[in-house]
Amino acid sequence: MGSEFTRRQVLATGAAVAGAAALAATPLAVAAAETAQVGMPGPKPTVVLVHGGYADSSCWNGVIPILQRDGFTCIAGSNPLRGIPTDAPYIGSLLDSISGPVVLVAHSMGGTVITNAAAGKSNVKALVYIAAFVPDVGETQGQLISMFPGSEVLPVSVPVPYTKADGTTGTDLYLSKDGQAAFAADLSTAQFRLLQATQRPFDADSFGYPTQAAAWKTIPSWGLVAGRDKAIPPAAERFMYTRANFRKIVEVPTASHVAMMSNPKVTADLIGPPPGPPPEPAAGPDQPASRTATLAGSTKWGSTPTPTKTGAISCCRHLCVTVGGSPLSLRPRFGGKVGACRLHKGTASSRVPAA
Repeated sequence: MGSEFTRRQVLATGAAVAGAAALAATPLAVAAAETAQVGMPGPKPTVVLVHGGYADSSCWNGVIPILQRDGFTCIAGSNPLRGIPTDAPYIGSLLDSISGPVVLVAHSMGGTVITNAAAGKSNVKALVYIAAFVPDVGETQGQLISMFPGSEVLPVSVPVPYTKADGTTGTDLYLSKDGQAAFAADLSTAQFRLLQATQRPFDADSFGYPTQAAAWKTIPSWGLVAGRDKAIPPAAERFMYTRANFRKIVEVPTASHVAMMSNPKVTADLIGPPPGPPPEPAAGPDQPASRTATLAGSTKWGSTPTPTKTGAISCCRHLCVTVGGSPLSLRPRFGGKVGACRLHKGTASSRVPAA
């Protein structure tokens, strides 16, 4: 199993090198290009962001201003968090109300929602998953979260009974005040207290509904892995993203489950191109930076993708990279040299500009 998984990763990486120019495009660039007419630019895509459980639309507050500064319209949709039969049609109706191209972004359980909601929606040109579920047809969230060890969030959840419209009793799950380590370890205490106070609970039945459609099979997709996620295990995120053959995978080794809150710039850069030249890195050579790590084909910040014996591709000068969602490479040292990453073992090479 392990050798086969590694072999598939290397094969996938080889294919990515062959199509490096296409892979380097961001979701916003793909969406705009697909709707452009000959000799004329296409309409700017609308970015629709869907939250997951234990959160609300405000979890995107750090990401939205970055995209708005680039002129993109953003809509943070309200996810009912009742389960696929309710949530997917609800978000689908929001997508139907938008006439132009859409880049659909989701966090956590929102990934299951957009996987179902975007199916058959011709205006959805790209999907972006932020520490999110990416189920295949017939799979449930319960199956996916238990596939790999490491999820610690359910023990810090508080069940609250509620009465459904048909008179039956359902169970909502709230994140308790003791849930920071499992859910948002890289936020400040004040940020977590605000998140916990304003959260929207999710119906416990959400984990049992099977996925009806897998939009990622026909719509180009991107993903961010939160390296210290204790809600959805990082290994599960890597598995789902690799299986779905994402165009780019970004991994932030220090990020908790709420990566879009602790790393809004990385999240925004994955969705669309950065507005200008890269800032100077804040981390030193002995400290991992919370910047970008990409799958093969990215030339962000001017580096040149280079295949190696392990099939790894190095990318920018800010972080170690991932291949097929697995950390098989290095983080280049600042100054144009390649240095071993302290978090991951492996080999890679890159032409990196001097700082």
